[in-house]
Amino acid sequence: MRLVDLKGSPRSIVRLSSGLAVAAVAMMVLAACGSSSDGMTSAEVAPMMEPAVSGADMGMTTGAVSTKVDRQIVRTAYLSLRVSDVNGAVNSVIAATTAQGGLVVSEDISGQGDSLYANVTTQVPADELEKYLESLKALGTVDSVNVSSQDVTTQVVDLDARVAALNASIDRLDQLLAQATNVTDLITIETERTTRQAELDSLVAQRKALGEQVAMSTVTVGISALAGSTEWSPPGFIPGLQTGWSALISLTNLLITVAGFLVPFAVVIAIIVVPLVWWLVRRGRRKKGAAPTP
Repeated sequence: MRLVDLKGSPRSIVRLSSGLAVAAVAMMVLAACGSSSDGMTSAEVAPMMEPAVSGADMGMTTGAVSTKVDRQIVRTAYLSLRVSDVNGAVNSVIAATTAQGGLVVSEDISGQGDSLYANVTTQVPADELEKYLESLKALGTVDSVNVSSQDVTTQVVDLDARVAALNASIDRLDQLLAQATNVTDLITIETERTTRQAELDSLVAQRKALGEQVAMSTVTVGISALAGSTEWSPPGFIPGLQTGWSALISLTNLLITVAGFLVPFAVVIAIIVVPLVWWLVRRGRRKKGAAPTP
């Protein structure tokens, strides 16, 4: 092998540099050919492993969202009623819910008489909420009404963006899976695809639940019985006579009961106490008669 003296002429140094550059290019070409003949490279797989982006990563701010999609509002309501017939009011609530195209989620009735109370939870289309509440107010006396709203537009947009990004990522992984030629690549891609699919299913379920909350408003109806009248009015002669007669009968029964209670004591007194007293009296008289005269 011939050694080149670096202290030679400038022309020799230029020749040497050119030769080394050509050799380096040739080695890179040979390496690229070798890797392409082996199937996919790590550079092809790496982009597929990047995590899905969220709505915030895509530059979707709250101000920008409002111009692209309709506002997504979740509305809930609570209504408290007092009625004369609690069971009848519950049936009326169920009928009104069905008429508005809603459904009854739960129904609970407890207590009895004036203490009877019912709690009914329903869901009705959001655009029919006001009409539905008005129909319920007509069932009795309204104690309170509370309607609340929650804006979930940003959450909806973020979920939609993440779902779209995951779908695109899974499509790319499917393409890459079809091109894989070795076991290592197959395992890596299938593992990543399974993870992405599970995340996608979870986001789709969340998006569906949020959409249902926006479309159907939840209404809780509390129903209680009206309190009885506290005003007093005289009962009249006949009711008074009936009350007096009942009191007389009750008193007579009480006296009879007391007499029956005392009879056993009277028997004991007649058998034991009376003879004892008679004997003591007689004994006293005998002693008095037997005393000597002075």
